[in-house]
Amino acid sequence: VRDPSSHQKIGKQQKSGTVTNQTLVCFVLLPESCLISQNNKNKPGTINFIGEAKRRHYAIHEIRLSEILIVSSNKCKIDASILLKESTSKKSNSGLMDPFSKAMPEGRGGMNDFGDFAGMKTRNKKDDDNFFGKKPANKSSNEADMIDNIVSHLIESEEQERSGSVPLMNIRDSIKQGSDMLEYRKYCNHMEDLVAHMRSFISHRHPAIEKHYTAFERKDLLRDRIDTLNHLLSNESLRLFPDFLQRKAVLRTLGYVDENETVCVKGRVACEVNTCEELIATEMVFEGVLNELEPAEIVAALSSLVYQQKNNDEDFDSELPERLRTCCERMKTIATNLGQLQKEHGLDIDPIDYC
Repeated sequence: VRDPSSHQKIGKQQKSGTVTNQTLVCFVLLPESCLISQNNKNKPGTINFIGEAKRRHYAIHEIRLSEILIVSSNKCKIDASILLKESTSKKSNSGLMDPFSKAMPEGRGGMNDFGDFAGMKTRNKKDDDNFFGKKPANKSSNEADMIDNIVSHLIESEEQERSGSVPLMNIRDSIKQGSDMLEYRKYCNHMEDLVAHMRSFISHRHPAIEKHYTAFERKDLLRDRIDTLNHLLSNESLRLFPDFLQRKAVLRTLGYVDENETVCVKGRVACEVNTCEELIATEMVFEGVLNELEPAEIVAALSSLVYQQKNNDEDFDSELPERLRTCCERMKTIATNLGQLQKEHGLDIDPIDYC
């Protein structure tokens, strides 16, 4: 499924190396054992719609280019406007595009093999009908016939892969120039190696592959959970635990929590402070540092807690009013004492830097 207007866009993205972040809207043949939920309320012609044809279920999915492993040279002519409604394609961020529009089947030449037909515009069935004056057929009948043809084509390709191997498309010619050409072709070779490696396994064509894959997926999920639990119990996960105990001891010494680890009044006040150093601001409140100041002076004093730049100007203090200068000295004393207390409890804090 592709949108001709996006060919130029995808070509630029391939050269810039961001093509793997793009997505494609694809008509997907689901496995024979796939069980469809009755809660599927997606309308026909929309993303994630699941339908049935030829006794097989199919779906319209949006997948990333990085999830594609095999690109077959088998082709089936379709009318994308029937399968995917225009309103859906407009809502989709990726749109419909064909990143392999310039690719040729394995063993074929480049795009120049078309000779005099290289610059001609292709016409679909609708254009041919309009050109020859034919009346368009019933839309629902066309849609059902096209879906049947597509599903039949996908089933044939599926059987072909099981019995032998579907022919691969030579996608190296999708990029013919640019700095990323060599790297792109290296990835093409790597993809072909992966395909050959996959086809070398007996399980790839095993008739009960879906049953075994379900068991393997469950096993892999349990292995991931075991790894997660092992990480939580490892030293790497517990390396911050001593720091946590040391900080909790500081809070207990200052009276923020009691011996039962219940949050006290000072702790509740500290929880409400979220824009500056909680301990300094809380100690200022409970020591009455701000009691003798005017509202403007309180604002000036508290602003020093959120001002990050250090000032070494000795004349700066001489310009402050007496009460504000006294407040600053008490704040420095509180910060120094808090830094020293945390250092005594084993935290890597310099009281001078903390102040």
